[in-house]
Amino acid sequence: MLEQERQQLNPLPLRSMEIAKIVLALVNPDLTVLLAGTRYSVPMDYVGKRVTLKVLPFTISVWYRGEEICTHTKALLKGNHQYIPDHYLELLTRKPRAVMNATPLKKGVMPQELKDFSNLCRAKDKNQQLLKIMLLGRSVDTEQLLWAVQQANHTGSPTYELVCFYLKISIPDIEGEPQPSITVEHIDLTVYDKLMGGDDNHV
Repeated sequence: MLEQERQQLNPLPLRSMEIAKIVLALVNPDLTVLLAGTRYSVPMDYVGKRVTLKVLPFTISVWYRGEEICTHTKALLKGNHQYIPDHYLELLTRKPRAVMNATPLKKGVMPQELKDFSNLCRAKDKNQQLLKIMLLGRSVDTEQLLWAVQQANHTGSPTYELVCFYLKISIPDIEGEPQPSITVEHIDLTVYDKLMGGDDNHV
């Protein structure tokens, strides 16, 4: 009976069915799209363009011409705006005075290591230093960068210079601008990985 039934079934679709809710949105000058009263940041290159939002229960992905450009955790409360600081780096570099009060840096979603840096850094220009560290992420491996930030945090008074020290790179000559290419001497993170993984053999 199963074989007889199979002969009557339609073929499976060539593509998997889209289960997300599809919403079209315009990217505003503040680098965000608005959905249900909440703003979600988008890379600067897409300002003024119409993008597609794929809304799932816990995530929202932003697409442009068939390519996914970023993903956000869906806000549970209206007005709980979601910013990815990396989307604003070029803009803040052009307007360094805006860094001090930049909402994407204060409320943006970023790794815990960078949040700890912001809380521990005692320098008056700590927001500018945080910006420069994030700019390093354009040319330095993310794992290496976060490791260096964590080492600087362990000193209790981290700085951008300390992060560069642990990365074994020279400090860029022009403040606020990333070096076009940075050669990083890779560090063996085996011991660090064991500590983070709770290796029973480690004393």
